[in-house]
Amino acid sequence: MLWRARKRQKLVAQRDKNARPPYVWPIRIPDLHLPEPGEAFGPALNALRRRAADEHLQVPWRLLAGPWVHKDPSVARPAPNVDSDAEIIAFFDEHLRGGPPSVDVPGQVFVRAPVGAQPDLALHPGRWVQIDRWPHPGLTWRELRAIGTGHQSGVDELVVEGDVGAHAWNSCGGGLPWGQSLDQRIDNARSITYDWDHAVGQEMVGTADVRLRVRSSATAGHVSVKLCDVAPDGTSTLITRGYLDLEHRGCWPQDAWGEVGAAPRPLVPGEWIDVRVEFEATTWTLVPGHRLRLAVAGTDWPNCWPAREQFTLGVDRESIVLSLPVVEGLESLQHTFGPGPGPSSDDADGVEW
Repeated sequence: MLWRARKRQKLVAQRDKNARPPYVWPIRIPDLHLPEPGEAFGPALNALRRRAADEHLQVPWRLLAGPWVHKDPSVARPAPNVDSDAEIIAFFDEHLRGGPPSVDVPGQVFVRAPVGAQPDLALHPGRWVQIDRWPHPGLTWRELRAIGTGHQSGVDELVVEGDVGAHAWNSCGGGLPWGQSLDQRIDNARSITYDWDHAVGQEMVGTADVRLRVRSSATAGHVSVKLCDVAPDGTSTLITRGYLDLEHRGCWPQDAWGEVGAAPRPLVPGEWIDVRVEFEATTWTLVPGHRLRLAVAGTDWPNCWPAREQFTLGVDRESIVLSLPVVEGLESLQHTFGPGPGPSSDDADGVEW
């Protein structure tokens, strides 16, 4: 269902280049989403936002968002695993066959808690919460700036290396050996980083973004941004990431705030440009004693192909504004899932990192 909606969205954009997203059309079909944190979670939340704003989209819906990689939630890493087949059958039995209610509150979201980076992580700590709408009434935006957190105004520059990002792997890890992200310290050391402490605990749910002014020494350039959780022992765990080919600034959909049909254009070497980069939607618990790190680089290999030219990336430190979707008052889950069997006992055999 989600794939078909996104395909139609693309076709509408191609047909009407003067239109602006989001596109809405009258479909009255029960809507079910089972995303993982990352590329599928954001479209699912956007679908709920559009549903709340348009009477044509007032249809039954269900959201089940867990910490899993791109696999069946019953067997994917990391746990907690759930019997997703039973949830899907119950949803469609209710809405297509008139069966009993499948759930009291339609949205179940797993809010992840900090954990050391492990590519074969078996169980992610955190808690299940339930939502009946999006945006959640407890959603607020926390803005963080680089200036005033120990950084003075100025320009940070980075000679871009094409393999930065290898320790984050890509956004669609699946079966081993294509696992979850490694410790980010090596990639962080080859990036421009800014850190913030947490005075109080907060839960982050949704799509963060960062505004910054950048320049490239060439006619091409990319900007990669990552949010990491830095533990007291220095371990850096990837929370979420975003990416923009600077030649595609202003071009939707790569630039979430761009124009449909806008054409890419080369950069003017050394010219400052203001950009806003959207992170992949995610969940995370910000806890005192840990730090939040923004890592800025010029590539995110192998998640994205490097720029077509070598370049030095410049960042105006004073321009950085990080916006975090913080939600208060999230209700703990009341629904009981059937347990999933989890990954096979031998799926990590012979895998080394």
